[in-house]
Amino acid sequence: MLLFRRILVTSITSAVVLLGLFGLSAQPARAAAVQTDVPISGTAYSSCTGEIIAISGYYHQQVNITYDNSGGAHLSLSENFQGVSGIGETSGLKYQIPGTFHVTENFTAGQAFNFTETLNEALISQGSAPNEQIHGLLHITVDANGNVTSYIDTFSITC
Repeated sequence: MLLFRRILVTSITSAVVLLGLFGLSAQPARAAAVQTDVPISGTAYSSCTGEIIAISGYYHQQVNITYDNSGGAHLSLSENFQGVSGIGETSGLKYQIPGTFHVTENFTAGQAFNFTETLNEALISQGSAPNEQIHGLLHITVDANGNVTSYIDTFSITC
């Protein structure tokens, strides 16, 4: 989970920078995209085994933002792990750690806004330890008056 939070902070920072490049006023349609590979190094905790796993690899991040002629902004942020693996600090077991993270945002000043975030990760043991699947979904829709009209927040870990 700590890994996910670090990635989320980096992702949101990238998105805010792109939003700031263009502003949110009604201007001609335009778009920007940024791609980067970010090294990952640290630890993850397996809820299935109770073990700390030393991890390393990269995640590939792509951020796209489009502004339409009405002043609307449309953000898409995608990340996927690239060669992320780990070793159990107690057991010495090797793990493969595939994962994806995606965010979409659509908004126009003074109008409705929606935000969707999805997370799919796994800790796949190369030995006898159980595999772990992590899934998350967050969706929020806010109407032009600032009222939340839709809210979904699900998170699960299965072994």
